[in-house]
Amino acid sequence: MGKHLLNASAIYLYPNPAYNSLSIHISLEESVAVRASLFNSAGQKVSEVVNEELKAGKHRFEMNVRMLPTGAYMLQTEVNGVSTAWKLLITD
Repeated sequence: MGKHLLNASAIYLYPNPAYNSLSIHISLEESVAVRASLFNSAGQKVSEVVNEELKAGKHRFEMNVRMLPTGAYMLQTEVNGVSTAWKLLITD
């Protein structure tokens, strides 16, 4: 299995900024290992959204962000060894 390279259309977050919940959409062309973790501005992991082998196709993960403090966060994604960071704002 070759490395799956990401482009901007492969993963997206909605809404951004987020208030109550966040949807993470991942589109894969083949089955690959996927990990997505949310970090606060201090670099502390606050949530692991997914860490598993996903089949080819479209996947959606919902995350309740209501209890997180307002501020800037980073969603770190790793798809088959390729890592990408996504900026996220959480508002009240």
